[in-house]
Amino acid sequence: MGPDAIRRAVGITIVDLKTQTATPITRPTGLCLAAIDGLYFHSGALIAIQNGFMTPRIARFSLSPSLRAIEGFEILERRNPLFEGVTTGVLAGDEFFYMANIQDDKETGFNPIRVLKLHL
Repeated sequence: MGPDAIRRAVGITIVDLKTQTATPITRPTGLCLAAIDGLYFHSGALIAIQNGFMTPRIARFSLSPSLRAIEGFEILERRNPLFEGVTTGVLAGDEFFYMANIQDDKETGFNPIRVLKLHL
């Protein structure tokens, strides 16, 4: 992927391994794809952990049959009082397990890790 492709990339980029071309995924106007800290494919959709400058959330982005466009989205979880830097997940069948609290920058000690589960 060349520098021009990197500058154009906004959010999620599709990389064709055969042609080595990169294309931003098509998405609905106004859908924020920033601050993704985990991205998982499940049943024709992308499950995204988003945090950073926005309200931490878990979102599902429904994909087109070609898998090259986001056709819709829903927020699966947000504003959970247990969230402290939500990050890193794993799929197990139709269950999505993820860490609700990261352990960085802890000067006063660590909290127990909180693993939450969503049924997809």
